[in-house]
Amino acid sequence: MSVPAPSQPKAASRAAEAAGVVAAAFVPYLPYTKVLSSESNRRLMFYTHADALALLALVVSTIAVFAGAWLALKRLPDRFGAAARRCAVSGAIGLSLLNLSALFRPIGSDAGYATNYIVLALLTVAIAGWDRTHRVFARVASFAARFVAPAPAVFLLFLFVAPEHPPFTTPSSARHDETESSQGPVYIFLFDCMDAGIAIQEPKGREHAPNLHAFLHEATYFERSESPGTTTANSVPSFLFQNKGSYDVEDGVYYLIRDGTRTPTSEMTSLYEQLDTGKSFKVLGGWYLDYRTLFGERLDWLHTTSYEKPLMRSFDELVWFAVAQSTHYGFVPLLRGISGIGDLSFVPHVQNTRQIHQHALEVIADRGNDVIAFFHYPVPHSPYVFERNGPRPPGQPAITNEQAAYRMNLEYADTLLGELLLAVKKAGRWSDATIVVMSDHGLRNTNCVFVVKMPGQTSPVTVVEPVSTAEFLGWLKDRGHPRVR
Repeated sequence: MSVPAPSQPKAASRAAEAAGVVAAAFVPYLPYTKVLSSESNRRLMFYTHADALALLALVVSTIAVFAGAWLALKRLPDRFGAAARRCAVSGAIGLSLLNLSALFRPIGSDAGYATNYIVLALLTVAIAGWDRTHRVFARVASFAARFVAPAPAVFLLFLFVAPEHPPFTTPSSARHDETESSQGPVYIFLFDCMDAGIAIQEPKGREHAPNLHAFLHEATYFERSESPGTTTANSVPSFLFQNKGSYDVEDGVYYLIRDGTRTPTSEMTSLYEQLDTGKSFKVLGGWYLDYRTLFGERLDWLHTTSYEKPLMRSFDELVWFAVAQSTHYGFVPLLRGISGIGDLSFVPHVQNTRQIHQHALEVIADRGNDVIAFFHYPVPHSPYVFERNGPRPPGQPAITNEQAAYRMNLEYADTLLGELLLAVKKAGRWSDATIVVMSDHGLRNTNCVFVVKMPGQTSPVTVVEPVSTAEFLGWLKDRGHPRVR
């Protein structure tokens, strides 16, 4: 017996309903179209097709959840079902509005869990509480769904056709004619969020950072050093270009914004050019900031790691991690609240720190004397997953005191610093080297670490005058540094 085809109005109604479910599932991921189109995105900085598969899995699974929930609501008795469906539609519309607002917020900004939940609750009540409001929103959503429904396919197609990041290389594999320079190498080690007050100035600083304190005996300590800001996005470029200001990315171009004027960093002279002998090997390894966009192709070797992207051993591992991580750091407040996966950022935090450290040791040992190297370390910045000798063993209870947890990360950063300084000595470059140990800012303040060992320096010097890290080059010139013309 053949089953009669549904009537045209009923079929159209089902099609509209299906389109609504697909659109509702897709809307939470709309903000990704913004972050993926901007090179300032620090979460998917190193885009691979594994990310596309991860988001595909997320969208498909979300559609399944939305569809299953809607079918379950439709089977409820009318006495409860009508109210439940009304609340569900209202909540979905409220969630969509909340996520659509992310398209108009700066990249990486986040109002926080509590604020998101409050806004979502207010939107849901506002939409569900008044019949007229509910009807208007429902009609608009139903109309819009028919046009938005094809968007997931377009979005995912964009993901798969987007170019992947260039293949990764190591400092040793970078081609460069090796030269020796009587002016000595320049090594700059920036430890993210290393607070001078905690690491140096407080009584227990020596206990937490013994290698840093030992380094002070042969270096110049800027007692009142000032970071150009409390954000890495401004303080680090201000140092690297010796130009204090606000830095931003637009259409894949980094700009210095000052006094209403926008200057592309591609037109600015960086610290590398100022210290270059003409044949120096210029290297940068870091995290969090998109240094490739900042510098373009002017360096001999450059690699930046995303602060939430791990180094997986296989393609499928990367896909599944990206799925879990995307639910955590996406713009969907409900998914982030109920995902139950905790803070997965500790995985890339550990791996990125190790990778950057390995590259730094490799440059010190293998790349000769005429080197200008800048390495931006993730520690002692959170997440607080380290102790003095490495990552904390799994299964240990979480440290709830932020100050105590920060000091444990600080101890690990100091251990890495000790290994770096020892490597310079073993390479026979200690006497001629210029070594800078610094931070981008302090723990929620501008009290940054700034310590410099000049070539041939063997005794401590303390500078008590305020000095900004963006004035470093002028200070070197005043001291007659051989690399500064």
